[in-house]
Formats: sequence, structure tokens, C-alpha cells
Amino acid sequence: MLKGLALPMWASWFHLTFENGDREQRFIVSTFPMAGSQLVRLGRSRWRIESFFKTIKYTFGFINCAQGTRLGILRYLLLALLAFVLAFVARPAPPPGEHLAWTRAAQHAAATFLPVVLTLVLLAEVEKRRALLEQLGMTVHIRRFQPSAHNCKI
Repeated sequence: MLKGLALPMWASWFHLTFENGDREQRFIVSTFPMAGSQLVRLGRSRWRIESFFKTIKYTFGFINCAQGTRLGILRYLLLALLAFVLAFVARPAPPPGEHLAWTRAAQHAAATFLPVVLTLVLLAEVEKRRALLEQLGMTVHIRRFQPSAHNCKI
């Protein structure tokens, strides 16, 4: 027990092994009565979670997403999940021996899906304003692409 602190504290240690094989003793102070190896395992999982949220925030552009309300949090999670799934689906294969680079996957997904989405939005806007365009003497012909067995990849 530390003076002025209501929670009990435990001190533990672990050996950190470096890539060159050297080992260094490190100490951990915790409010949980756990061995050093258990705290290291817990810390690694925590940093994986932190890394995931950092990737979602910065790579997928959610740093300015409003999360002050329950609805804001639900929107954030839905958009983050959608962005993650799109990046995962459209991801380029990483070079042998390398991990998936989420920044590259997000850029590839944007390059793959964004032109299609923008084209559909533009076509919907043209369709909505067809009468005005025809009043101005413009003829609108929108030809929809019909996939066939020859031009579809499965």
C-alpha cells in the first residue's frame, strides 16, 4: 500500500529480450496482482487494440468524427467497420515476407471504389435534373452497363 493511495499496488518484473539476443530486466507497477509475464501479455494485447484504433483514426480519416453521443459512437463504429472491410476486400497482396500495410490498402480501396461511387452519384444527379437539361436543349442518354459472361471476372 502506498501512502495516500486507496488501491493496493504490486511490483513485478520481466526480462525483455532484444533482437540481438541481449536481455534486460524491466519492472512493472500494477493495481492487479499478476506475474510480470501475465502483465506483458496483457500489455501486448492492449497495444494491438491501441494500434487498431490509431489505424482507424488516421489511416481511414476518422480523426474528426464526432463521438460525443451514443449515435455518434455507433456511426463511428459503422463507418470504421465499413472502411476496414472495403480496404480488406480491395487490398493488394503484400510482397512476400511483409505484413499488410493498411495505408496502402486504404489508398487502393479509395482508388477502386471512389470513382464508381462518384460516377453513380453524378448519374443520379443528371437523372434528377433531366427535365431541366432537356429544357435547355440538351439530350440526355444514359447507357447502363449490363455485365455479361464475357466481361465479368468471378
